[in-house]
This record gives sequence, structure tokens and C-alpha cells, in this order.
Amino acid sequence: MSQDSECTLTYEVIARAGYIFVPQAGYASCEAKVRRMQAEIEAALRSASSTKVVFDNRDTEAPAPWIRAMMWSWLGNHPDLTRVALIQGSDESRRRTQDRATRAWRGISMSWVGRIQIMAFLSEHDAGEWIRSGHLARPA
Repeated sequence: MSQDSECTLTYEVIARAGYIFVPQAGYASCEAKVRRMQAEIEAALRSASSTKVVFDNRDTEAPAPWIRAMMWSWLGNHPDLTRVALIQGSDESRRRTQDRATRAWRGISMSWVGRIQIMAFLSEHDAGEWIRSGHLARPA
């Protein structure tokens, strides 16, 4: 089976008051679809004059490590993002995601420091509240 036939990723890019909301589902295993999603998010950020994104990952399967690295690299290198909320399906997944974000923010890419805040949540309500707030991201 080819990599693209295994790629079941679906997503929407929705402008909300103060941020871009991206609900996702399925398994991301194809670079082309992930890059297309990122381009659509960038266009929505420009159109909405926003610097904030909420990703709803509750209906996704964990991607392959190389896809995950590609996604984190895009987040860390995007010059316009200031806040990213990640909604996860379980507390274990939320803690793991928050730990990854904290490690990336603190050491993997020092260019993130002071520029981007990333937090993981279990509910859309909590993610939306934080993304619109001025509260700082808490370390894992």
C-alpha cells in the first residue's frame, strides 16, 4: 500500500473571532496534504489578520515521527504565529503534547523563545478561552 493511500487526514480551516480553528481527523502520512493544510492556514491567518491557531486533534491518529517533526518545524519557523492551542483526546495525550511543546520552545529551536506560546487542552472551550487571553503558556 502506498503512503498516500494510507493518508486519511481530513481538515477544515475556519476563521473564528480572534483565531483560526482547524479541526482534523484521520492519519497524516502524506507530506503533500500536510503542506496543503499549512498553506490554507497561512492564507486564513493573513485574511483574518490573526496570529493564533487552534488545532483540534481529538479525531486524529498519531502521525509518523517524520510528519510530526515537519509539523513542529512549521510551527516553530512560522514568523506570524504567536499562540497555538492543541486540543487532544486524552489527558495522557495532552500532557505528552504539552511536554513536546515545552521542550521545543525551550531548547530545540531557541528562536521560539518569547515569540510563540503553545498549550495543549482537552476541550474546545478551554482552548478558545486561552487563545484569546493574554495568559502565558505553562511549562509541562
